[in-house]
Amino acid sequence: MGVRRFVLAAIAAALALAACAPASQPPRRIALLAPFEGRYREVGYDALYALRLGLADSGSNMIVNAIDISREADVRIYAAYRDPTIVAWVLAGPQLAQRDVHISLRSYITLPSLVLGSWGAPQVAAVYLMAPSNVSIGPAVVPLDTYRWDDDEDHGGDVFALREFARLNPGADPVIVTAAALPDEALARRIKASGLFVPEPRLHASLAYDAGLFLGGALADADTRADALEAVLRYEVEGYNGTIAFDPGGWRDAPVHRYRVTGETLVKLP
Repeated sequence: MGVRRFVLAAIAAALALAACAPASQPPRRIALLAPFEGRYREVGYDALYALRLGLADSGSNMIVNAIDISREADVRIYAAYRDPTIVAWVLAGPQLAQRDVHISLRSYITLPSLVLGSWGAPQVAAVYLMAPSNVSIGPAVVPLDTYRWDDDEDHGGDVFALREFARLNPGADPVIVTAAALPDEALARRIKASGLFVPEPRLHASLAYDAGLFLGGALADADTRADALEAVLRYEVEGYNGTIAFDPGGWRDAPVHRYRVTGETLVKLP
């Protein structure tokens, strides 16, 4: 009986210590809300690996939660809003211009939210556009399932830089106006080495890399959503596309780059 009592006492003591130990906290996450299926899936995959690399280069242990918004975007935005482990959003894709998505974003954005380019997202508090400011970009979004190039047009936003646009409009040669520089050989090599079957990085990759670099540093000490919102306006970092710093609504001193689309190739213009 003595041995049995000793064993039971030891088990009880271990259980008591376990009850007193602090519960482990789930890792903090960045939600990447972008299309990963359908005609626009290249947007999501162009951003995913680069965002992860930027976070890693910032020294952050936050992870990326990829959320497909190619359908039911408003429902998935609400689900991300309800997830307490998500501390910031990165958004991209033409779905951001949809009316139901605008309503969802206006209702549920309470986290720092960086938009990779000009996608028609609502300019509301907590949304920061990684796009040129005070530069006319139009049209920002066109529907790839029905759009056909008009020779009278000469420039447009991010959607014109997609490979799918070039495939559907082989005779088009628009000028893309963007804040993104194409990844150079060194950055492209690092992004492609970060995973399996990584596509050749394009414009959204360099923006996503800088978004990860920025958010990883800005949110390092942010414990609450309010802290995170304040941190975004205080922090700045030297990224691939220059100094990444935000004023309410946009990228302070955002760069402006122009590319001519030739087939599926983007040619930098002076």
